[in-house]
Amino acid sequence: MEKKPITLPYVWNTPVNCVHPLTAFPYPLGIAAQSITTCDYYFEGRLRNDGNRRCGFQYTLDGSGIFQDSGGEYEIGPGKGFLWQIDDPETIYYYPENSRKPWRFIFITFYNAMDMTMEMCSRFGHVYHLAPENPMIANLRSFSRFDGTMIEMSSGECLNLISGIFAELLASAQENVHESPSTSIARRVKKYIHEHLGDSFTLKDAADFLKISQEHLSRTFKKETGMSPVEYVKNEKIKMACELLKSSPLSCKEILTELGYENSSYFTRIFRKAVGKSPSEYRLKR
Repeated sequence: MEKKPITLPYVWNTPVNCVHPLTAFPYPLGIAAQSITTCDYYFEGRLRNDGNRRCGFQYTLDGSGIFQDSGGEYEIGPGKGFLWQIDDPETIYYYPENSRKPWRFIFITFYNAMDMTMEMCSRFGHVYHLAPENPMIANLRSFSRFDGTMIEMSSGECLNLISGIFAELLASAQENVHESPSTSIARRVKKYIHEHLGDSFTLKDAADFLKISQEHLSRTFKKETGMSPVEYVKNEKIKMACELLKSSPLSCKEILTELGYENSSYFTRIFRKAVGKSPSEYRLKR
């Protein structure tokens, strides 16, 4: 039996109204975030009757989902996103039955960008890697402050927003062509860290994965980022903890577990040192 798409609650939702849109210019329809825990989240392009030449970009913050196209099936974990035409009959995306964590993501849908979307997907595929600190991702997340309110944007603002998304996706697709070996190592370490953010990080595991020595990995990463891999992991876990405390219903203990910490006292201590408040205080004063 075919699954039909259903609407599930948003963590936050910001619809956009483009004031006096220009015929040939792209414009966003809305930006939102969801936290999915049910297999009812299942979308097939061929079953969508709401596509109407709309396209979108969806980016994972935590957990993972599955995206499928004619080329195969891809796990969309933290730091990954997919670009797609909403009613493309060859695409499917869903929350897998064996998932243990919520799939937390942000997404934007837009109109009048069909040609750009099709060319990007044709040349580089649907799936892209972007670090959480990428300015485009940070910009999309900033729309959470308008939750529930339709915002108005000029045609120029709409064009800048959509063009910025495509510019970052294009840069991500092409970065391997121009980056130095040390930059490549740092990028791959960051990618590994974000894909295993809920695990206990060890330098040995990362070095084994990249097939380089621990010393070379640590030295190169610090040269490129100014911090050790362990420091980077700690900072990223603090960022994720802040996001979960602000936007998820998980308890502090559950968040600690999600991030791979077993010692609550240690987690509270490093969180307070970084943020100036305990996790519970941060949640109350957010």
